Amino acid sequence: MKKNIMIKKASQNDVFDIYEIEKTSFKFPFSVNEIRRMLIHDYALVAKIGGKVVGYCIFKRKNSNFFIVSIAIHPLYRRKGIASLLLSKTIEECKKLGCRKIGLHVRTKNMPAIRLYKKFGFKIKKFIPSYYSDGESSYYMELPL
Repeated sequence: MKKNIMIKKASQNDVFDIYEIEKTSFKFPFSVNEIRRMLIHDYALVAKIGGKVVGYCIFKRKNSNFFIVSIAIHPLYRRKGIASLLLSKTIEECKKLGCRKIGLHVRTKNMPAIRLYKKFGFKIKKFIPSYYSDGESSYYMELPL
């Protein structure tokens, strides 16, 4: 499967595909307009198979650091190594841009995501109770580069 996956910079043409994945992945998805704005002001990569967006990662610069705002894979394409490939390319891109560390928030109950981040060397730096609007807690994780 991995050989058919193309990772490329996201464009405004990818907004609705990203939104569809957001809706199926998160309780409180970003709106189409929020995604559109992020694609203009921040960085985003998409994973495509046969021209179809199957995953994405949106990240933003904060001084010499980067923060992963959202990363998700379409439910039909999960557990196929796409998230690992996308995260690897995101880390590469952040290094090219002079990043010192990458941070992110993850729900404390999202064990598949936590395992993925740990596999890439992210460490839990902080527990944040009631971080999300539904009251669920977050881990803040970081990867020094």
